[in-house]
Amino acid sequence: MKKLVLILGFLLTLSNCSYSQSSSDKQQGFVNPIFNKPLFAYGKTSWNTILTPNSISESPDDFSSPGAYIEKHNCELLENKSHFIKYFCNVCHPDILHKNKPSCSLKIIIYQITTDGFIEKQSFRLGEQEPYSIEHLIIKP
Repeated sequence: MKKLVLILGFLLTLSNCSYSQSSSDKQQGFVNPIFNKPLFAYGKTSWNTILTPNSISESPDDFSSPGAYIEKHNCELLENKSHFIKYFCNVCHPDILHKNKPSCSLKIIIYQITTDGFIEKQSFRLGEQEPYSIEHLIIKP
């Protein structure tokens, strides 16, 4: 019985170490440092974007402006690769006109680097096969 308790304690210690390591990896940032930089809209369908491992902040305005309208979505980073990152997010848009409860949906959101050097955002609701929106973003030096 003591051996079983010791083995279980050892396994719990190992799992806590690996869990805290993966959590700290997510806290540090992305594999590709490009995703740590602010992304700027490249077209009328996209907004300026700031990514963190657990959130996406989007704004049609400059983030440094005190009166900027900013939408922040809580996310879970699913994949963190050199050429793309993939999130699972709860995306809520406020109903400004009617002041009703915000409209929310669960989405998969992917940011990937294209061969042209753009950042492409694809998003789709759970259960959908193809992205229903593709937006292009750029990194300004």
